[in-house]
Amino acid sequence: VHWMRDFYDTCDRVLAPSHLTQRVLEEYGVRTPISVVPTAIPAPPYVLQRPPETKREFGLPPDARLLLYVGRLAPEKNLDLLLRAFARVAEKTNDTYLILAGSGKSRGTLEARARVLGIHRRTRFAGFLGRTKLDPLYQASDLFLFPSKTETQGLAVGEALAAGLPCVVVNAGGAPESVRDGVDGFLVADDARAMADRTIALLADPAGRQRLAEEAKRGAQSRTPEN
Repeated sequence: VHWMRDFYDTCDRVLAPSHLTQRVLEEYGVRTPISVVPTAIPAPPYVLQRPPETKREFGLPPDARLLLYVGRLAPEKNLDLLLRAFARVAEKTNDTYLILAGSGKSRGTLEARARVLGIHRRTRFAGFLGRTKLDPLYQASDLFLFPSKTETQGLAVGEALAAGLPCVVVNAGGAPESVRDGVDGFLVADDARAMADRTIALLADPAGRQRLAEEAKRGAQSRTPEN
């Protein structure tokens, strides 16, 4: 902490990606002025692949509804909560699937947990995906779920919003700063039931999801750089 504080205090100004990071640096004793400048998210490209084709690649029916998580598969990402939330969603719906796009040391543990919860047949572990595969997946999904409490800003949340994908995000860490609660997504408590209940309500409200999607695109366009 001391060496980091001393380094930052040699600078004229420090740029932080979120207000959370700014507060942490100030708590460390950094005296240099700090400006919050979120990392820019490039505007998503035009995606040629249609959602039914994307779903077919994952062995899903064309009318399946998709919940998406993008990020590392690691203990600090709070992914057991995501699986428990999806187990509740799966009890209430018969056409909803969860895709986790990302790699990490927790994959085996999470796959085993999905089997214990009885959701393994409706859960897909996609592994790491490059942009050409990830962008169609954002487009094909119905909601983006993000349970992590340890993000500095949550870049994947920004990517989802830029693609017009409404988000349900645990209200902790830096990720919530990307979401306008009730406008382009929802913030929920660090609780599987809370995430599941909000997800179920949104799946039952196509018009509401569409409004969120439009606001997500509108908000993202106001703060994304041109490609």
